[in-house]
Amino acid sequence: MSVLDHLRELRRRLIIVVLFIAAGAVVGWVLYGSVLKFLEHPYCAVPAKYRYHSQGGKSCDLIYTGVLDGFTTRLKVSFIAGTVFSAPLWLYQLWRFITPGLRKNERKYTVAFIAVSTVLFAAGMALAYVVLAKGILLILRAAGEGTQALLTVNSYLSFVTLMMVIFGAAFELPLLVVMANMAGVLSAKVLKKSQRLAVFLISWGSGPVQGIYRYVLAAPAMFITLAKKTRSSTAFGR
Repeated sequence: MSVLDHLRELRRRLIIVVLFIAAGAVVGWVLYGSVLKFLEHPYCAVPAKYRYHSQGGKSCDLIYTGVLDGFTTRLKVSFIAGTVFSAPLWLYQLWRFITPGLRKNERKYTVAFIAVSTVLFAAGMALAYVVLAKGILLILRAAGEGTQALLTVNSYLSFVTLMMVIFGAAFELPLLVVMANMAGVLSAKVLKKSQRLAVFLISWGSGPVQGIYRYVLAAPAMFITLAKKTRSSTAFGR
């Protein structure tokens, strides 16, 4: 295929991906209430004395301050849900775009890579969702007694989705490093020397949390994944 043919094929695949995500977003729009409640759960799990509540501690309200904020929040939640719901479909389109340029044995690795990376990313997001309540409580406690959080829905959703994406990406690191190790690009010896620096750099830039709390939230996931990939690389003997 010529360069122009590749560009046309890329354009076609991107259009299909956009359509899949748009269709998923429509489903997300319909299921907005359930999806929002799911995303709110980590905040609702925080003890009532640390968060604002308008019904005697029985609610965990998120507010919005602009006229259009409610609408844009629904769009954001619908887009997030659509991207997740349609992930197998647009990942398949990515695979279909890549495979024509690969050899038969390389295609096997591509399928395995997409399957494993999807599972790892989902596992990272699941871990983030489980520990978010503890992380949010840790941050809110820093304000001291006698204070309560009154969070806007936009800022909260941005925080939650960003942390879930970061944890998901962190869980991809073992796979990426093992592949680099198998290709001879990265040795286990080099990795062992640099993993502490990697934990520091990645956790430092990993979110909107101020000060030491960004390290507290992100560093454990980074440490676990870097330790795993170091052992994996050592096992391959590279």
